[in-house]
Formats: sequence, structure tokens, C-alpha cells
Amino acid sequence: MKELKSKSKEAFVQEVKEGNLDLARLIVNSILKNLNLKNKNLVIAQVDFEEEDESFELSCHSDTFIVTLEKNLKVLVDAEAYEECSKVVEAIKYLKELK
Repeated sequence: MKELKSKSKEAFVQEVKEGNLDLARLIVNSILKNLNLKNKNLVIAQVDFEEEDESFELSCHSDTFIVTLEKNLKVLVDAEAYEECSKVVEAIKYLKELK
């Protein structure tokens, strides 16, 4: 499991809101590797908060893969990472066909 560090919970939330490209890539790549996961939680990373001396697991349930990919696709488009975007679009199509 990948380990991430952040100054605080608030700082991490802000990174997510601002569309952190590295985080989006981590989430997308984790989902792409586990597209056929059914009714399970995919643990993407452990996030350690330095100021709070706490941590939590960043995860995504398989039921929310499509929504999560769509949200992170926006970050990839903004970064002009078009090759990655095409993989995400194909994965979204695949998952929608399975439903």
C-alpha cells in the first residue's frame, strides 16, 4: 500500500479540492488495476497527518469507481495528460457496459 504524507487533514482536503495531479494519478491507476473488483473497498493509500499524529486509509468502493474516475478525469484533462485521459474514458465505458 502506498503511503502519503500531509501536514494536516485540512491540508489534504485542500489538495483534493484543488485537484492534485499526483493524487489523481494514484487514484486512477489504482482503479484501473482493479476494474473487476466487485462489491469491495479498494485501499489506495495510507495518509499520515504530521500535525495530528494520525493516519487514515484512502479507499474507494467498487460501486463508486465510475464517479471517482470521472472526477479525476477532470484533473487529468486540466493537466493535458491526454494519454491517461483516454485510458480513463475507456475504463468508464467498460464499467458502464458492465452495469
